[in-house]
Amino acid sequence: MLVSLYERGDAVTKGNIIQAAGNMAGGGEIRKLMIRALDDTSAYEEENPDSPGEPLRICDVAYNQLVLRYTITNVLRTISPLHSIATRDYHIAILKGML
Repeated sequence: MLVSLYERGDAVTKGNIIQAAGNMAGGGEIRKLMIRALDDTSAYEEENPDSPGEPLRICDVAYNQLVLRYTITNVLRTISPLHSIATRDYHIAILKGML
């Protein structure tokens, strides 16, 4: 049901599902969902002129949840708006290669 909701959801819904999935049991299906989300560059947050950097994207949220959920080492621990898009994409690519 969660995967179906993710497929139909807007960017905010998708990001919220990925955040919640990071703390849920679910094995393979949850893992596949989060790995697939690494390819979604849709904005998760709205642009805020008071915040530095580019807003987080779905792939950034998925990266953070995967690293946390699976205690992946030798990678950047979290991606934030302070990281450039190029830096985020670089670390996402490293993570994809590990998975």
